[in-house]
Amino acid sequence: MARSPHPSPHGNFGHAVLTLNAWRTPDAVAVDHRGTRHTYAAMNARVNQIAHGLLALGLQPGEPVACLFTSGLDIAEFYLAMAKTGVISAALNPFWDAEQIEATAAASAPAAVVYDPAQAATVAAFRERLPGVRHWIVSAGDGDGDGDASVITRDQLVDGMSTDEPPLGAFDDDPMSIYYSSGTTGLAKGIVHSHRSNLANAGDIWLDLPHAADSIAASSTMLWGAGFPATLGSALFAGIKTVLQEDMGPARFLEVVPAERITHAITRPSFWTQLFDQPGQEDVDLSSLRCVLLGSEPILPSVMERIVKRLPDCTMWSYFGTTEAPFSCFGRADTGEQPLNACGRARATVAVEVVNASDARLVDETGEIRIAGPHLMSGYLGLDEATDRVLSDGWFYTGDLGVQDARGVLTVRGRADEAILRDTQWVLPAEVEEALASVDGVREAGVVGVDDNDRVEILAAVKADRDDLDVDALRAAVRDQLGEHAAPKHIILVDELPHAEEAAGPGKLLRRVIRDQWWPLQKAGV
Repeated sequence: MARSPHPSPHGNFGHAVLTLNAWRTPDAVAVDHRGTRHTYAAMNARVNQIAHGLLALGLQPGEPVACLFTSGLDIAEFYLAMAKTGVISAALNPFWDAEQIEATAAASAPAAVVYDPAQAATVAAFRERLPGVRHWIVSAGDGDGDGDASVITRDQLVDGMSTDEPPLGAFDDDPMSIYYSSGTTGLAKGIVHSHRSNLANAGDIWLDLPHAADSIAASSTMLWGAGFPATLGSALFAGIKTVLQEDMGPARFLEVVPAERITHAITRPSFWTQLFDQPGQEDVDLSSLRCVLLGSEPILPSVMERIVKRLPDCTMWSYFGTTEAPFSCFGRADTGEQPLNACGRARATVAVEVVNASDARLVDETGEIRIAGPHLMSGYLGLDEATDRVLSDGWFYTGDLGVQDARGVLTVRGRADEAILRDTQWVLPAEVEEALASVDGVREAGVVGVDDNDRVEILAAVKADRDDLDVDALRAAVRDQLGEHAAPKHIILVDELPHAEEAAGPGKLLRRVIRDQWWPLQKAGV
């Protein structure tokens, strides 16, 4: 069927998320950033000026623009402006090193690069090596870009531009954004999302999570990538006020929640371990919290017990998703209706299955997790073969191993490419890590397979609360719970485990770094 020459504006992410709310509730607060409140009407006017400025530069729908932001408000306003114009935002991770940022920016072949002042030095270092970039735009500031005529400041970009709605340049299945994989093992893959998939991520989330007219969300710079439509984008879509902070670590969280009466937050379980270590935290009023999402790592029973005791009136939710398919499962984590290490059921409008190599659905057996729904990515940028391997008949094959019970509750067991084949039996690192974490005194564990004299063995790095932890007791705990084949031959006690760096604290566990950092020392007997 031929596409309509007059597509509905509601299929454009920027229009659906921001413009409609600016029309419906113009005076409602959309974002509180650094203590300044921005209404929907005011924010929409600024976004429209940016959009007109981008069009005046000659940027065309479908052209990529590399974005390097740490400021949450800049992220929101420039992403939404780009969405309205049809320009594709390529969201670079500000926590990468300079080499990774440059390589990823170059791979997106951008027509322009937009960055905030905090990233100016990083961008200046590679500008001459990206000759195809037509425009360099700094997202804040005035004047002449510190005397550099090739840099356009935000004030210059929007000078004289209309606050009226710009002509919309993309809709529905048109590409809207490029988000990136973690990039911990080489150049990050570009993950293309359309206006339709981003709208599904922004709008459908609230079909499953409790919220009300007075809900207030807390967000930090984790929203620079796929977190934008799923966190701030979803709050804007639902008309929920969001408090933006560049640093939402435990100490800042304890200040912001009582001051702003925050009701919704997304954290890792380990965030609460850090929060409980903050001096005087027990005297801070956190009673406004009503919905906390916990994900990206296992929830230890002792930690959940402390959270529930600290927040007796707050609902705690686990989740599972990937950049290719954000927030695919939700589940109540505080009621005992699902195991603590479970992620919940498929959310509304989404299907999740665990299947074997023949695509037969499995119940209570380990298999690959696959996901279907309108929130799926369109594909990997410039990687058709990789796209074809993971997208088939409406399903995204995640490469994650999991178990799903008869109720549909999913438990993620780990990456298939991290599973360890030992003595003809598969060992999942997450299972060994959970068994180690069950030992009193263990705060966290990381497990990898290693080549030990032409035999696959298991190396466990353990972060403990005390120095006298018995290594033999750790090995016995794994043996008792999982069997001899899963017991680590090599166990080392470490001060910290390597995690990806994110705004609100440590990100996902980097198992590859565990192998690279400690296995050579273990072999050498250091």
